[in-house]
Amino acid sequence: MVAIERWLEQQVQAYLEDQPKGWKLPALLISYRIGCALLMCTSFVPDEYWQANEIGHWMAFGYGYRTWEWQQGLRGFFHPAVLVGLADLSIMKLARKWFGTQVAVMTLLASVFSWFIAYCGVRTLSSSMEAALSISMFVNITMVAKDSYEKYSEEDAVGTGPRIITNTKRARFGWVLAAASCLVRPTAGIMWISIGVVHMLQSHSWKRSILSILPIAAAALFVSLILDYWWYGTLTVVQLNFLRFNVLTEGANYYGIHPWYWYFVQGLPVVYGLLYFILLIGLGLQLIYGYGLPHPRWPIIISVIYVTVFSCLRHKEFRFVFPTIYLILPHCGYVLHLCQITLQPLLFDFCLDINECVVYYLWSGYDIYNARASSRPGSHLHRNINMRFPGCPPPGLGEPESDRLHADPLTWLQEFEASVTLLPSFVVAYKDVLGTRAYPWLHRHAYEAVHCVNHAHFPQSDRDGNIFCVYSRIKLD
Repeated sequence: MVAIERWLEQQVQAYLEDQPKGWKLPALLISYRIGCALLMCTSFVPDEYWQANEIGHWMAFGYGYRTWEWQQGLRGFFHPAVLVGLADLSIMKLARKWFGTQVAVMTLLASVFSWFIAYCGVRTLSSSMEAALSISMFVNITMVAKDSYEKYSEEDAVGTGPRIITNTKRARFGWVLAAASCLVRPTAGIMWISIGVVHMLQSHSWKRSILSILPIAAAALFVSLILDYWWYGTLTVVQLNFLRFNVLTEGANYYGIHPWYWYFVQGLPVVYGLLYFILLIGLGLQLIYGYGLPHPRWPIIISVIYVTVFSCLRHKEFRFVFPTIYLILPHCGYVLHLCQITLQPLLFDFCLDINECVVYYLWSGYDIYNARASSRPGSHLHRNINMRFPGCPPPGLGEPESDRLHADPLTWLQEFEASVTLLPSFVVAYKDVLGTRAYPWLHRHAYEAVHCVNHAHFPQSDRDGNIFCVYSRIKLD
């Protein structure tokens, strides 16, 4: 690991100093992330299909399945049209600017060896896009010149170190990325507003700062309105619909609820992995010895605010706090750098081994699905054929067919049979769930399992199964 660290430090130095061999590091990181995407043969949540691939297929080819969110105007059409940035390089630049090259190397290693970034970051999820845009935003609004940092670090009104800026082209581009992240996922506004408050506390001319940011926000909202009007065919304020459904009416509670402390005791330890405990070590060093979490600390404060706001909502998911992982990476790299002399080799070897095992398992053999959601997309077929998905909209926004199907599969299938003139050629279901409970109906109509794949070793609920099968009619009526 020491040899890898030294080689990586040379590559980081070459990249940051624009040396002839500086291209090797971005090429390596891009290849690594592409490899992550290509080797991924599992799925995480249904939204990685229904909010990206499926709707993108509908936009491009004119057919595809649109879930209830798109019918109710809760999703914007900005996400399927944007590509993910180079988050690894961005967070490394930020760590180097704040803490130096050696800490930047540690931060890059922490990012590369993060199991959740490897597992979730390459998926077509709005949370992944939000995370990538957010870290790119942070780099652009905090990468101030060295003399600017020295000038303001002592005068900083809130004592948070390097300042947030708005009066340069690069900073304005950062705020454009912030606006884009809000279009991808409105919850990014929590982070954006928090950063704006920190900036106003740091700034001596906060009115000027507001006037420089508001036009960007207004332009982003205008783009969102035009784009969604084009595709929905009517004026649709997606951000308002999203807020009304998820916060005011708490419609997302239909898909599961957790106690307020869930993120702090389960969500963050899972998403951050070992980085969660490394961050706690830094906090302990800071409280006991006065070092461990150096300035700037406002990224950690914003992470706490972000998680606290999400904790107030009863519907919680691991991916919702994914964007905060990039905010804590530089400080985790700093703590790892403090352990360089004694614990570093052992600590890094342990982190590497644990993350390699977790990533390999989750890449190759385990799917995590929301039990209430339709799980399998149709865009992969690329055929405009009739398909029927038992919908799972929340109460008041459609018929919860999925609930009725799992409550009484035989009755639902009999009603479905009476409503069609021709039975489907294929039925896709969990073999050890509906495949067992609906076996009389499948057997009566000569359906037989023709292809089965492993789904999960530990199903999340009684609606999930271990084996996923395709049933085909061997005798056609």
